[in-house]
Amino acid sequence: MGLLAPVRRAHVKICSNLGWIRMLLAVWCGLAVNTGCEDSDSDPARKIYSDKIRRQIEQTFRSNLAMHPANTTTAVGIGQPLRHTPTRSQWGLHNQLQPEISIQWQLNLVDQAEPVRIAIIDESFDVDALGLKHAFDEDAGVNLLHPGAPLWTAHRNGFHHGNLVASIIANRPVGERSPMGVLGPSDVELIPIVAAGGDGPSWRTPRATPSMILEALRHAVEQGAEIINISAGMDVSSDELNELAADPVWNVLEENGIPVVCAAGNEGRNIDEQPLFPASIDRPNVIAVMGVGPEGRLAIRRDEVTGNYLPASNWGPNTVDCAAPGEIVEVEARVDQPQLVDGTSAAAAFVTAVMAVQPSPGRQILPEISSLDPKAALIRFSEPSASED
Repeated sequence: MGLLAPVRRAHVKICSNLGWIRMLLAVWCGLAVNTGCEDSDSDPARKIYSDKIRRQIEQTFRSNLAMHPANTTTAVGIGQPLRHTPTRSQWGLHNQLQPEISIQWQLNLVDQAEPVRIAIIDESFDVDALGLKHAFDEDAGVNLLHPGAPLWTAHRNGFHHGNLVASIIANRPVGERSPMGVLGPSDVELIPIVAAGGDGPSWRTPRATPSMILEALRHAVEQGAEIINISAGMDVSSDELNELAADPVWNVLEENGIPVVCAAGNEGRNIDEQPLFPASIDRPNVIAVMGVGPEGRLAIRRDEVTGNYLPASNWGPNTVDCAAPGEIVEVEARVDQPQLVDGTSAAAAFVTAVMAVQPSPGRQILPEISSLDPKAALIRFSEPSASED
């Protein structure tokens, strides 16, 4: 599908400088990543180059919104069919701005009859959002953060982080204003599970308690989830991680072949050395995802105060399994208000969507791959980068 690149751990080099990460990425059906990720703050050339790419995408994004203002016929799609093509700024589906990376979204690979059931463990959901209400299974959802309260209560001033993730996976746009989800044309069932809070800066991965994440995982299993997305995380010590890894729910998930896709976090650190739960759980079905930008380097974000570029992704040669679009990604976390975001929450959502066309014990959408190990299936279905030594 050309959406993500499994990280070949033998080719990942972490230097003592926190901002430096050198990696050669494999190819996911045509995604060619040719260069490593340098420290954006100390590399003037990269700063200029990244700024140019970001400005191109931002300009394209703003132009599309200007052409289709909110609440107009073309924006909401009155009398129009569902749109099955990405917007021009959705480089994660079709990269038109960077010739060195070819990401080609293909409708025929996601247009399947059999629905996939995906649990999203996050902080807040608007289940009535126009492009997502077809997918949300509200009855199967639960608010563990505020028991008995609606699923939207943990929003950040109308910003629903759960919808950010869900829009990448399954948004079904009508009209020209909203982004298209990877599985937008498909039948998808999303189980919304509120198990994280939105305190802190908007760029930071949502925070949750480990016990709440474990409870959310058990609920996802009970509700028949085939794939689980966790775009949230929390810092833990190595001892705490070992204790959490001993919970029986991980055995249940592995035995049932349920992939658990986890964001690696956005703080710009090595999570081999400073674990992040649940991304640091060492299981074959737990997939830790870092973010990359449209030029294939470690995802970055621009500081709103200083204007400097900072890492928007963690990494870890022994923890992180794959990389996916995690910089200047178009999402819809507020109704009819598309926006561009940075971070591994977006990257994890891309991987979750790709896993929906990967096999699990009860799902063989791509019959040429046969494996009970979802992580091995990702690696097996990828090809080496042309630049790989």
